[in-house]
Amino acid sequence: MALLLAISMIACSPAVLAQGCDWSGTWITGWTGQSAPSNVNMYLNEVSPNTFEGTYEHDEGQIVDATVNGNVLSGTWIQSGGEHTGGFEFRMSEDCSSFEGTWTSDEAGIGGGEWNGQRP
Repeated sequence: MALLLAISMIACSPAVLAQGCDWSGTWITGWTGQSAPSNVNMYLNEVSPNTFEGTYEHDEGQIVDATVNGNVLSGTWIQSGGEHTGGFEFRMSEDCSSFEGTWTSDEAGIGGGEWNGQRP
C-alpha cells in the first residue's frame, strides 16, 4: 500500500504534470526587447512526437525545429520571410496553461529578452 501511495505522489508531482503538457494549440504571447508587441497569437502544431512548428501574428512569424525536453520547448523563430531569425526557450507552467521563456537573435546588436505566453 505504501508503494502505491508513493507512486501516486510521484505521478502527480508538478514536474511530472508539466512534462505531460501539450504545447499544441493557440497561445497569446508577448515579448520584451526589439519590437516588443503584446497579445500576439501563436499557433503551435505537433508534427512528430515531441517536435513542433507553428506561426505567430507578427512580421510573418514562424516557429521551426522546436523540440520538447521535459517541460521545455526550444527551437528557432523566423520573421520577415527569413530576414530575422533567432532562438527561443519556453518553460511550461505546472498547470499547462502558460509558459515563461526567453528569445535571442542571430543578428549582432539585437540581443534578446523575455517571451511569455498563456492559453486564451
